[in-house]
Amino acid sequence: MSTDTAQASTSYAAATSLPAVEGTEPDRCALDAFRIAIASKLIQVFPSITLSQAYTGVDYSKKDSDFTVALPRFKLGGKPAEHAAKFKEAFVSDEWIESVETNNAGFLMFKCNPEGLARKVLTQINELTTNRGQDNEKEYGHSDIGKGKKILIEYSSPNIAKEFHVGHLRSTIIGAFLVNLYKACGYDVVSLNYLGDWGKQFGLIAVGYEKYGDEEEMKRDPIKHLYNVYVQINKDLKAEKPEAEKKDFKAKQDESGVAESLKPQEDKDDDEAESGVDAAARAYFKRMESGDEDSLVNWRQWRELSIKQYEEQYKVLNVKFDEYLGESMVSHQKQVEAVTQLEKMGLVSDSKGAKLIDLEQWKLGKAILLKR
Repeated sequence: MSTDTAQASTSYAAATSLPAVEGTEPDRCALDAFRIAIASKLIQVFPSITLSQAYTGVDYSKKDSDFTVALPRFKLGGKPAEHAAKFKEAFVSDEWIESVETNNAGFLMFKCNPEGLARKVLTQINELTTNRGQDNEKEYGHSDIGKGKKILIEYSSPNIAKEFHVGHLRSTIIGAFLVNLYKACGYDVVSLNYLGDWGKQFGLIAVGYEKYGDEEEMKRDPIKHLYNVYVQINKDLKAEKPEAEKKDFKAKQDESGVAESLKPQEDKDDDEAESGVDAAARAYFKRMESGDEDSLVNWRQWRELSIKQYEEQYKVLNVKFDEYLGESMVSHQKQVEAVTQLEKMGLVSDSKGAKLIDLEQWKLGKAILLKR
């Protein structure tokens, strides 16, 4: 807890006759004060419990009451129901808590004093809305509980050269909410958009662009045009290999637990190598992985255009990122180094030249880390 928070908690406690509890901000969160009030009553009846322990044990209720305390958690000995009855007998209502109910399991269910709750919450909102902090922002809804702490939030993460869809929207809304929440609590927040910007699909798009690309359409709406190219070249791929898609969805497990469609194939002679769209896409992406500049020119342009268009869409949502990173940052060499480390840990097996990791104990089968 920061010094400012501790001082504020102590000041509020002095003004309300409530004890100070580390990590709370009753001057900014009225419900903290109500929890402290309940904790104070608990330690009066059960002196073996510390104030901090009592406060932690005051939970928000799900229904029929405002706060709940499970007495068994304090390990008081004896019968929980008897401890609950003892507390209820000693209970006296005040400006904070109106009533308490118990059950045979030793639970205490508290209801706040409705007039006191309304008065304290509304008074606090009024005071913090009137007050302004150092940055001239209204203090209501803000806290310094995260002061001096840094947090990274990664969200949205669309795939470049593809249109932003509802799945990305959900992540974007949730992520932006968390960013605003942590900033309001005083944290130093870094918002990161980790793009899907690498993989064989970009070799496929490159092959498709050579066949279906249109510079005018590209200038008018780059993401839509690249997506249309991707759809068209995929149609070509499926027409070329009508059985490939069926194998992807109906893969059978062999004795080792590796899906047939994922099993490394036997080495082929050059004369037997795959041909057509799939082979061209693989070859193109292999050149990208090798750092071939001619192969990377279009990819860099597509990435840049994608980010620019995404930024326009993010503006509509009032979302801004501090950094854009992506899968392309993890080079093939880094992947090899990671596999080597996993091999040293005894987690990797070899299957016809491919590196597999066994996740059977988590019911996730076996996954290919590196193809042959």
